[in-house]
Amino acid sequence: MRLELEQYPSGKHPSDKHLKAFAEGRLPDEQTQQVADHVEHCDQCVEKVDEYDVDPETLVLPSNRVTDRATPRSSATEDMTVDDRMELQDVIGTGGMGVVYRAWQPGMNRHVAVKQLHIPLPQEAPGSLPTAERFQREIRALGSVSHPHLARIYSSGISSEGRLFYSMELIDGANLASVFRSLVNQREQGSGECEWQTAVKWACTNGRVESETQSNETQSNDGLTGKQYVRTIVDIVRQIALAVQTLHEAGILHRDIKPSNIMVSRDGNHATLMDLGLAGLIDDPDNRLTRTGLLAGSLPYISPEQFRGDPPSKSGDIYNLGAILWELLSLRRLFQNTKDTSEAELIRRILHESPAPLREYSRDVSPNLEAIVMKCLEKRAADRYESVSQFVADLDRSQAG
Repeated sequence: MRLELEQYPSGKHPSDKHLKAFAEGRLPDEQTQQVADHVEHCDQCVEKVDEYDVDPETLVLPSNRVTDRATPRSSATEDMTVDDRMELQDVIGTGGMGVVYRAWQPGMNRHVAVKQLHIPLPQEAPGSLPTAERFQREIRALGSVSHPHLARIYSSGISSEGRLFYSMELIDGANLASVFRSLVNQREQGSGECEWQTAVKWACTNGRVESETQSNETQSNDGLTGKQYVRTIVDIVRQIALAVQTLHEAGILHRDIKPSNIMVSRDGNHATLMDLGLAGLIDDPDNRLTRTGLLAGSLPYISPEQFRGDPPSKSGDIYNLGAILWELLSLRRLFQNTKDTSEAELIRRILHESPAPLREYSRDVSPNLEAIVMKCLEKRAADRYESVSQFVADLDRSQAG
């Protein structure tokens, strides 16, 4: 499998086959670098990579693991031991920046999640050492922050291939992006009400929910609909907001809060903020980390001021929270973003258009809650909440009645 070694011209993208191989870590380093360069600038391809449900059987297995089928090895995954402390097992998630593995940590007798970045650091390239040092400094800072709704960070390092990685707690559940897709499917099927628990079950099993779980009888037993659905969504976003508040109090910005970076437990009651590897220290003037010169985060969730060249701020994280809350309550993409929406058009909408009022889509959203969400999405950072704690306080008041 080879890609032509040339820059993709405007409007051209890697094939779906190559994107999937990239997501699974099966491309040689040279091709990995090329696809990664494209993906980092292309939100459409980032979304494709994020949505791949990687079958663990497609993972390249090392010779010392037992398997009932012969699988070719590639340079991208030949060494399945990141370091002496962790042994990689299954692929459990992919993204524009790296692959997430289930791993075994023998010394601690536990499973962990390991995120390994796609792009290897050239040993002699200028800037490689400072980048690695800054990456590990940020991971250490994040590891010192503890909150029930923040993924616990354990360690970080550089693999034998020169790839940056970090390990974190392994969470049993599904990411919020998958849950959202299931909720949208419910809406498009015309059910009229949304079943949170059914959507979580669907996401946790990659859509393999038995048909009877979609029945009215099951929905009445464990589903949450109407105003109760709204309360559940507010509680989930509130949990993430509390985690973000803890980061801010520690002087850390997340800068990449989006549904695919939030895990929901199998019972649907607990949310955890993940993927802190792109986070930046507020007092670090050069806090681009692995995306130097690029806007951090996924395009649909980037705050307007970042397109104007303003540095990341707490207000940007608050905007992200509002964007997630708007989408979950409306069950629509913010700014009518679809696969047919060009990046230029989406940026224009983010900069110049206001999101539709939530109550146009759901009368179960109270006027107070609608006002809270819209305040988070104000174009000017100064018009948003000054702190996450203010946002949380208003959420609590909106649900008190």
